[in-house]
Amino acid sequence: MTEEINENRYLIHPAKFILWLFIVSIILLFGGLTSAYIVSKGLELERNAWHFFKLPNMLWLTTLVIVVSSVLLQIGVSGARKGDFKRTRIGFGLTGLMGLVFLVGQVFAWQQMTSEGILFGPGGSNASNYLYILTAVHGLHIVAGLLFLGIVYFGLVTGKFGPGKIVSIENCATFWHFLGLLWIYLFLFLLMNQGDPLA
Repeated sequence: MTEEINENRYLIHPAKFILWLFIVSIILLFGGLTSAYIVSKGLELERNAWHFFKLPNMLWLTTLVIVVSSVLLQIGVSGARKGDFKRTRIGFGLTGLMGLVFLVGQVFAWQQMTSEGILFGPGGSNASNYLYILTAVHGLHIVAGLLFLGIVYFGLVTGKFGPGKIVSIENCATFWHFLGLLWIYLFLFLLMNQGDPLA
């Protein structure tokens, strides 16, 4: 992503405006998916056909990983704002590693679900299909976030950034923090709408 010579001359930088439009589209996507989930659950509960099961324990760990990654990234952003781009490289590099750990953890969670008979596709229930779809679509956005991180990290290594030229760094952090908040929302949503029935 190209940087403007004077990033402070905008009320809102065009790149930031485009990013927020993209974020809004993602919110609408997941809002639609979770709404469809609730409707499907309501219809199947009326027929006593909804399949209850507990979330894999691995998802608790991946939630912790994504939270820690956001903290590390913010340390990197703070460094960039102070002109300490070495700290920024470290923060972004560690965040990228944590993002990979998150994805590996999600794969392990899917393997755990499969081993417990929680399947995707024709052999699975609506509940399990939604679980796979929500986590997979979020995972694809994490991959996009990792690509963004990689591009910014390359820019940090090659000396692309400097004082007053950190819009891409801030945009990358905004997107990653959003993905973290989105995952926390999804995780809490699944905890409240899935698992063993209370009654």
